[in-house]
Amino acid sequence: MILKIGSLVKHKIIHRQDIPIYRFGIVIKEVESNPFLVDCWQVAWIPTDEHPVGHVGHLYIDHVKKQNLVVLSS
Repeated sequence: MILKIGSLVKHKIIHRQDIPIYRFGIVIKEVESNPFLVDCWQVAWIPTDEHPVGHVGHLYIDHVKKQNLVVLSS
C-alpha cells in the first residue's frame, strides 16, 4: 500500500520484551520544510491500552521516518 495523508499506520515501539508493542496512528502530512527530518511523516498517534499516549480524548503528534511505518490502510 502507498503511504499518503490519512493512511492508518503502525510503528513498532522498541522495548526489550518478548512481545512487541505497536502504536497506531493516522498520517497527517509529509515533513518537507525541515532539513533534519528527511523522509519523515507527521503522525497523530491513537491512544491504546498497550500504548497510552497523550491525554484521554487527545492525540499525540510525532515525526517518524517513512521506512519505520507499516501502512495498514491508505
